[in-house]
Amino acid sequence: MLMLGSIGAWWMIRSEWSKEEATATQEVVRRQELATAQNDAQEIVQQAIASGTIHRVDARAREVQVNPLIWATWNADAKRAFTITLASYCDIKNRGDGIGLVFVDIIDSQTGKKLARLGVTGAFEVY
Repeated sequence: MLMLGSIGAWWMIRSEWSKEEATATQEVVRRQELATAQNDAQEIVQQAIASGTIHRVDARAREVQVNPLIWATWNADAKRAFTITLASYCDIKNRGDGIGLVFVDIIDSQTGKKLARLGVTGAFEVY
């Protein structure tokens, strides 16, 4: 009986430890995924600048000026995905942790007109 009680107590302690361990592991995985997403966003922006797709990034104002000729060749899904990446990039630059408000305006670098916007609610609009 005493041995069975000890096993039961050990199992309860082991179960609690497993819950804490699982929570800690989930947090590590979440942080790794966030770091990967941040690195991906930074890499994509750097490549877009190098290729001439992006002409100017003002992360504080959350405005990105893009080449309108390249922008015009993309379909709606590509524009949305690129805009989400740019919003994430601006968030990373503003807060450093990547968990702030995620929004951005995409601006035509030739005319200064707004081409698209990803709002804080996640609504994506193309103008």
